[in-house]
Amino acid sequence: MVVLCSVLALTHACGDDDAGGDDSGGGASGDGSSAPAASPCTMGCEATLAAECDNGPPDAAGCEADCEAHRVGACATEYGAVIDCAEGEPVTCDDSGLPTVEACDAELSAFVACLNS
Repeated sequence: MVVLCSVLALTHACGDDDAGGDDSGGGASGDGSSAPAASPCTMGCEATLAAECDNGPPDAAGCEADCEAHRVGACATEYGAVIDCAEGEPVTCDDSGLPTVEACDAELSAFVACLNS
């Protein structure tokens, strides 16, 4: 279940904004930050931990490590679909206290099926 928790956690707020590059010419309007963009795993784990689900990941480090492993693992294609679907969607807690992104049930089911095959 820890894998499932981190998977759901990592998918929230994950975008393709980690395309690298510097801030020159970016036209960032008013945020004034020059720090590099957070990775999809960092952003997703922050959102998942913020949901405070009883059976969510215990800490950011473990959540991010699981996320990065899934991004390159045997089910990377299915995991990528979950990440794409979950972009901008809220992370909530299901009846079991696990983090979930309700809008991505089909993608999540495909990912879990891949993990269990």
